[in-house]
Amino acid sequence: MSEVTAPVLDFTAPLADQLAEGSRLIDQFQRELDQARLDEPLIRAWNGVPELQHIIRYDDSVDLSEIENDVAGGKIVVDGDHPAASWLWKIKNRLDAGETIDIFITVDYVGLRPSYRVNDVVMDVDDLGNVKITVLLEHDYGQLTSRTLWPTPTTPAGFQPFKIWLLGGPAHWAAATSLWINLARAHGYPNIGWTSDPVSITDADYRNWPIVIKPFSYKEAEALGVTDGLVDSRMKNWHEACAAMLNDANVTTVLRRYLPGDELPWPGAKVSYGTLVVAFEYQGDMADDVTGGLAEGIGQLIRIFLNSVVEGFGGNSPLPVETGEELLTGQPVPPAYQEPGKIGSVPTRPYVFFPAGSPGIQKFKAQVTLARGRRFTAGGHSMPGVVSPPS
Repeated sequence: MSEVTAPVLDFTAPLADQLAEGSRLIDQFQRELDQARLDEPLIRAWNGVPELQHIIRYDDSVDLSEIENDVAGGKIVVDGDHPAASWLWKIKNRLDAGETIDIFITVDYVGLRPSYRVNDVVMDVDDLGNVKITVLLEHDYGQLTSRTLWPTPTTPAGFQPFKIWLLGGPAHWAAATSLWINLARAHGYPNIGWTSDPVSITDADYRNWPIVIKPFSYKEAEALGVTDGLVDSRMKNWHEACAAMLNDANVTTVLRRYLPGDELPWPGAKVSYGTLVVAFEYQGDMADDVTGGLAEGIGQLIRIFLNSVVEGFGGNSPLPVETGEELLTGQPVPPAYQEPGKIGSVPTRPYVFFPAGSPGIQKFKAQVTLARGRRFTAGGHSMPGVVSPPS
């Protein structure tokens, strides 16, 4: 696979030399990019370990998308006799064998690597017996939409003394730090000692974290000239609290899964294979809709503050105290449905199932939906241990 190297210009050289060298580098970069675009995208399917299961070539169709600072999706269709088709479909077989059932798809193309989580696997059989397997995908950015920003992330769920999380600074630094603290809350604080800038630490041990942030410091963020922003969250998820602010500041959230064979995400990184690495790229003054001035930053802070007031930043704001997490699962299949030759249905959960090859069936469609990473948190006004009587 061809590699595209970003041009580097020597700004200490005379201006005429800079212009000549710049023109040469641009032409070279364009040639490399055009060559890389001729390569076939490398589409790989991984299990949850992650272990490479299949390289998907000769697919029937591929439709993938990316949306800046938002969740995108896509789908891949393969024929039933494709080497990957059986593995993609037989999820229950892997579950029964004690294997992981998560499926991740990575796409390497022109130096980028968007990655996706499989949400649904669909099998279509037409009237001629031709089988198509379709996987419906959600971009890995969706992992950030299930990360709640707690009002007081350093205390237990039942004790949240502050009603709202507030953090200001350069927009991408505030967003990154807010995410880092809540990841630490969920997966354990690394042994880095006291610091007011945890995102800047490069030698922390993140091997137990499924998501990590590529380190950068407050000073580095400030030196870029990124618009200041304010993250405010009263149990919002990270996307709800930060996406609009990052868009205003012309900062793009870039995600890349660290996989076997890759270089470390940054020098000295201690991360496990399969980890989702979150980086923030400032588009700078060349972006189409720059809003990076002082007035715009102040205006954004005022707008966010007013939104906080409207949401209940004052005396009527609820304090989530009796909170916790509970695994939600589907109802068990009635035993009668698993008895061969059994006729009838259970009134509470009626359905009918026709095995493949049943007489009279011309075409059919079946779909398996995998569990999604979602959290539901509930709370109230009462102090811990106090339950209000029903009204």
